[in-house]
Amino acid sequence: MMLDDYEAALDDHLTDSEYVRRFIPIVPFLGEVLGKTSEVVLHDVARLDASVIAIANGENSGRTIGAPATDLVLRMLRDGRAHTDDYVTGYRASADGGGKFFRSATYFFRRHGRVVAMLCINTDDSLLEQLIGLAGKISERHLPGITTELEDSQWQENLATSAEEIAVTATQREIERRGVPLGDFTPADRQEVVAALENEGIFRLKGAVADVADALEVSVPTVYRCLRAARRPK
Repeated sequence: MMLDDYEAALDDHLTDSEYVRRFIPIVPFLGEVLGKTSEVVLHDVARLDASVIAIANGENSGRTIGAPATDLVLRMLRDGRAHTDDYVTGYRASADGGGKFFRSATYFFRRHGRVVAMLCINTDDSLLEQLIGLAGKISERHLPGITTELEDSQWQENLATSAEEIAVTATQREIERRGVPLGDFTPADRQEVVAALENEGIFRLKGAVADVADALEVSVPTVYRCLRAARRPK
């Protein structure tokens, strides 16, 4: 048996999580190369409630090993984006409840055609953005007519430290999108919120139903009823 064939046979006996752990050494390497303002994270998608198995420069978002998959990871797995693209770049992520923003990118690791891991890089460009802002002010004063436009990507991500935060933040976002105070919500409003969260894959997280119920200020059975309706074939 050739060496490559032998190694392939060994790989076939590994679980997905054991296979993914082989990529852990690349995380500190990239963290060192990219510098302290770039957080590098390896997600094992077989364990969504504690998907972060390696992280470098985690002080940028406050996350550590054992943090859950983000809302974007869940959404990509849910809508199939991760199964058609090799990577996604140039989207914006946030941490600290939206108080801190990053320029982000995600690479998908596949095994036998299945996505088994995601490598994410989140870069804090705040100092650079301050410099750009200052340069813009100088330009306005001394070089009239020259402007710079920065476009936000369609992708957004919440770099939460717990599965509860992922679910609650996603629920609050859907509530705000409706432009109606939570106290004025109708059953139809709640149904729409739960359906939107189901489409994002939020309910794949352990305890998400109870977290969503708290955020919507309704009972757990109410959320389960909305969830069953959302999953009912159209």
